Amino acid sequence: MLAGSLFCAACEDATGPDLDEARFIVVLDGWPETGLTHRLGAFGMDSGELIEWSPPVMFRIARVAVSPPDSLMFVTGTGPAGWTESQIAVVDWNTLETVDRRFFADENGYRRETFGGLAVSPTGPVTLAPDGRRLFIGDARNETGEWGIAVLGAHSLEAEGFIGPFADRDFLLSTIPDGEYRQGGAIVATIPDTTWPHAATKVVVVDPGSLAIVDTLQVSTDGDGIVEMVPGPHGRHLYVRTGAGRLSRYDLTLGATTTTATVTHARGRLAVVPDGSRLYYVQRWTHDWSSPAVISVYDSDLTELPPIDLSGMTEPPALNMAAVRADGTLIVAAGAIGPQLWGQQPGRILMVDPETGRVVKETSLDGEVAVGKVILLR
Repeated sequence: MLAGSLFCAACEDATGPDLDEARFIVVLDGWPETGLTHRLGAFGMDSGELIEWSPPVMFRIARVAVSPPDSLMFVTGTGPAGWTESQIAVVDWNTLETVDRRFFADENGYRRETFGGLAVSPTGPVTLAPDGRRLFIGDARNETGEWGIAVLGAHSLEAEGFIGPFADRDFLLSTIPDGEYRQGGAIVATIPDTTWPHAATKVVVVDPGSLAIVDTLQVSTDGDGIVEMVPGPHGRHLYVRTGAGRLSRYDLTLGATTTTATVTHARGRLAVVPDGSRLYYVQRWTHDWSSPAVISVYDSDLTELPPIDLSGMTEPPALNMAAVRADGTLIVAAGAIGPQLWGQQPGRILMVDPETGRVVKETSLDGEVAVGKVILLR
C-alpha cells in the first residue's frame, strides 16, 4: 500500500462498508503494474470519502455495466497475459466482492463452447437490458466468424442469442429505458460500415426480449461517424455525438433529429441529468493532450449555457468524465492531476455544485492511478 494515501492498511482493515450511505464507484485507469488499477473503489456520495476498495477484480478493466435491479456490476477485461485471459466478473456493489467469473478465452483461443459457439470480446461495448436480465456485449463473432452482439443471461452468464451479422466490429451499444418510445425499453447499436475508420450513421433498435431488430434509424452526422450515444432519462430521446463534434438530440418517437449543437472538442463524454433538463460534456484528456478543465453545459434543447470552468484551480484537473447525482444537485467529475500521460498522474475526484460551479469536495489518490470512470449507484 502507498503510505500517506487513500490506499492504506486501515482501509483494508475496516469493519465493512456503510450500506445505508449513498455511494458512487470509481474504476481506476492507470498502470496495472502498480497492483491497484484492477480495483473498484466505493465513495460516499455526501462525504466524498473512501468507504472501501474492492479486492482485485482483474489485471486490466475494460468495460463496466451496472444492473440496478440486482445491485450488480458486470466488469470485462483481461489478465496479465492479455486477451488469452479475457474474462467477465460479476461484482456485488454493496460488498465489492466478485460473486461470479467466466473466462472468454485462454491460451488455446476463445472459449466458444462456454458461450454457445460465440467468441466474446473483452473490449467490446457492454450494456444491460432495461430489466437487468440480459447482458449485451458487442464485437462478438459467431461460429462462422461474422460480427455481431453476444447476448448472455445476466444471472447465468450463458449464451442466449446473437444479434447480427453486421459488416464489421467497432460499434456502440446503449440501453433505452422503458418509457415513451417503447414499452419495456430497447437496446440500440450503431451499424459500422466496411471502411476504416468506420463511420457509422445508422442505429438499429433491438427488442431486449425477442432479440429482434425492430427499427433502423438514419441519424444525420454530416458525413462523419457516431462516436457516442447517450439515452435520455424518459425513454424518448437519444443524444448522438459525432467525431467532428456534432451533437444531436434524436427523438425516437418521431424518428427524427430535433435539435443540434457543436461541442468544442471531439474527444469527450456526455452526461445527462436524470430529469433531462441539462447535459454536461467533459473534454477528455488524451495521452498527449490535457483537457482544459472545463465542463460544457447544455439545456434540453442543446442551447449552450455558461460552462463550469475549473481551470482556475491551483492544479487544474485533467478531466476524464463526469456523472450526475439522481436529483441533479451534484456533479462527480474525475480524471487526474496535471497533464494525463498514460495514467502516470495521481487520480482525482471533484464533487461540483452545478448551480455555482464551485468544487465542494476534492479527493486525490496518491500514486499512478487516474480515475477512468465514475458510476453513481444511488
